[in-house]
Amino acid sequence: MKNRAFVVTAAALGSLILSGCGSESEGGQSGSPMFQDAPGVQAAPVDASEVEEISIPQQWVDVTAQEWPGSAAYGENQPILRMDEECLFLDEPPEFFDMTPRFQSNGFGPFGSPTTNYGGEPSTEDEYRYLCGLTRTDEQRDSEDTPRWGAEFQLMVPGDPAQAEETVENFLTQPDRPERTHEIETIEIAGTEVHTVQRDYPNNDGNGGDLEALYYDEETEALIQLRIHSMDEELRIDHGNQGVAEDLVRILAQSGG
Repeated sequence: MKNRAFVVTAAALGSLILSGCGSESEGGQSGSPMFQDAPGVQAAPVDASEVEEISIPQQWVDVTAQEWPGSAAYGENQPILRMDEECLFLDEPPEFFDMTPRFQSNGFGPFGSPTTNYGGEPSTEDEYRYLCGLTRTDEQRDSEDTPRWGAEFQLMVPGDPAQAEETVENFLTQPDRPERTHEIETIEIAGTEVHTVQRDYPNNDGNGGDLEALYYDEETEALIQLRIHSMDEELRIDHGNQGVAEDLVRILAQSGG
């Protein structure tokens, strides 16, 4: 797979996934081999309840900041994603729901609007997003015992604290619409606020909804979002806001953050 990577825009990737397997997943551009020793997820699992402190590893920002100016999305108004099984800041895919998925895509985009949503925004030079998409393995997809889901990490590096704070505020004030409702909750773990949303699509029986967790690290001056999407509805409800918050904390702790 790594030797046959190809580049797509974020919007095109969503269409590819939906037409191919009925679930949505996003991602991005592959990392350079010189960064293979960047801190990543370790094999040993971490219980979020035992974590005392979390942060976004500074090397996540350093590694992506070095790669951003040379990326295909530099100067563009939406992410451009590379379909392969690498992620700049994670050595191995983290576990979800007792399953280890595979990386599917990764890449950069501008951070031109103060929101976790991307696409159709002003191009930027210093501010950027880096996305890593994950999907179930073929074996997991073929099993009748595994639930349906996909996941995406989004690292956002703003130009200043005001942009980061506005991004958090917009995340917390997402309006309900007839086709989309939100259950928003801020959860404290390890003395840190993790903002979460549980999203339902009441008019779309084929979409069980999304879970999102957002953490703003003022010291690292970056934001990290975890989105679990295209889920079975029962899985989304059972896992809930607390579950996705604990997932993000666990992964940051395993990564040395």
